[in-house]
Amino acid sequence: LFTKIDYGAQNKAVGAMKARDAACRMLTALFDIARASHHVDDGVCHNRLWDAVDADAFSRSPAPRSIVTAALQVLHNAAKQGRLLLQGARRNKGPHFTAAVMDLVESSLYAVGSMCGSTVVPGLETQPNSMVSDMEEEDTTIRQRRREASAVA
Repeated sequence: LFTKIDYGAQNKAVGAMKARDAACRMLTALFDIARASHHVDDGVCHNRLWDAVDADAFSRSPAPRSIVTAALQVLHNAAKQGRLLLQGARRNKGPHFTAAVMDLVESSLYAVGSMCGSTVVPGLETQPNSMVSDMEEEDTTIRQRRREASAVA
């Protein structure tokens, strides 16, 4: 998530976007699994995941960088590239490039949403209001961490 993408080189850009797409989908799965386990382990899994996120952020130097801010940056850059493609401001580099950009926008949106406490109801991705949250049932520490992630978003 922390690497740069050279959007000028089509083949390199598509490969890098596919790698980021996979990383975003893994983040979505991690946070959704941790959120779903709340009913089983009283939030222990979710707290450990956020502890690992914090530890990872502070282990990076020279400045702390979090996967939350990295996912937001991926979403911002992918949305910007998608907008340029759809407006015709960027020369169309073929269907693979366009599909990779759109896939990256979708997966980064899901990753950011799952970090902020939302989940996608399976099978209803195309339905309105398919993003749901059960923040009301969470304990205060988990709720506080989700609010911090949402504030960053």
